Amino acid sequence: MNSRRIGFTGVLVLLCVGFAGVCAAADAVSPQPPQPAEKPAVAATTTLDNIKTAYLAEFTAQIRYEAFAAKATQEGYKSVAVLFRATAASQEVLVKKHAAALKKWGGLPPMVRKLQPAVGSTKENLEAALAADIGPKNTQYAAFAKQAEADKNTAAVYAFKGAIAAETEYVKFFQQALADLDGWKAEGKTFAVCEICSFLVMGPPPATCPVCSAPREKFTIVK
Repeated sequence: MNSRRIGFTGVLVLLCVGFAGVCAAADAVSPQPPQPAEKPAVAATTTLDNIKTAYLAEFTAQIRYEAFAAKATQEGYKSVAVLFRATAASQEVLVKKHAAALKKWGGLPPMVRKLQPAVGSTKENLEAALAADIGPKNTQYAAFAKQAEADKNTAAVYAFKGAIAAETEYVKFFQQALADLDGWKAEGKTFAVCEICSFLVMGPPPATCPVCSAPREKFTIVK
């Protein structure tokens, strides 16, 4: 009798162990609960978005350089004042181009509140201008031009590349003025701004714009 009980108990134990093994195996191969989906990547900006960004940047820069020109005049740096006025005029060309492009492609220039740029001494203003225009803006505009190429927007490609060329010249002139600030007190320096692409040159305008090939007649003299 006892042997039968032991045998029966042993069978039950074996059955339970076997069942547990089957359950464990089933758990191992059962499908896992669905994992939460990854957040979708942020959509890339369009060329229209980039033009709006550029419009705001150029509008802000124009106001800033006009204020810097007034300060340079006040402090007696006459040629620096001319440089800042010429730079502001170049920015204005870009502002108008961006505004026209936005209207053409179904957008509107963003509203801009009245700006009060921070103004320091002429030396500090040149340093601030370099900090704003050396590197970061050109890197951003290079990305904008690449996006415009992907969007097959040739006009926008030329606009952004023209802006890069203009910004490169600003940097060169700001560095020259900062290196010889006393030498830029006197009058005599003049600049020319291309009305088509905004390119800036020191002295008389070239026969044709090196960026957009506009003739000399399309340059505005700033003195």
